[in-house]
Amino acid sequence: MSGPRLLALGFAAVLALGVALWWFTRGTLEAPTVPRVPEQPIVAAGQPPVPSEPPPSPRDEPIANPRPTTTAVRPSVPVPSMPVAPMVVPEGGSGSATRPQPVAQLTVIREATVPTDDLIRACIKQSGGKPSGRAILTFIVAKKHDATGDKIEVETTAVEEEGTTITNPELLECMHKTAYAMKFPIGEGSRAVFAKRRVTMDNGILSENWVYEWGQIR
Repeated sequence: MSGPRLLALGFAAVLALGVALWWFTRGTLEAPTVPRVPEQPIVAAGQPPVPSEPPPSPRDEPIANPRPTTTAVRPSVPVPSMPVAPMVVPEGGSGSATRPQPVAQLTVIREATVPTDDLIRACIKQSGGKPSGRAILTFIVAKKHDATGDKIEVETTAVEEEGTTITNPELLECMHKTAYAMKFPIGEGSRAVFAKRRVTMDNGILSENWVYEWGQIR
């Protein structure tokens, strides 16, 4: 045989041997895996079968990298304290007999307001015009003690902006100071009283001077 022919036959033999080895190793490495059958307990004749343990519940399985549970906490915000409102006593009532009584009842305060009508008319005339509108005037009645003894009098007066429509400052000052002219009888009460009166006028004519709210403050 010639040299090239022998070389071709040798190459074919080596190739055939390589293919045979590849098939042999492939069958060995990729042999099918036979699943393992769990062993069943041996049960004697006449005995009931022993139940196998159930698979673990998903709830029993451990959780990988569990997250800690956090609870949102609302920061405490200080609540602003509200001013103590005066204790309002119904008209004609005097409260409990065991509690300190006011220095003047509502009916007494209204009677003391009547003489201020003429003083308010004088304030209107002094303003030099014919004003119209409403003024909310406030005052505090308290018991005072001096060298002459105890007396009940107006302690302070002011104008409440809410509800007041008159804008003349001189007229407002003149009217709210008329409360100092009120006279009160001496009584057994000791608690100071805060009161509001509504003064209304139309075209320079006084139409209302009325105490409509009061309450004990101290």
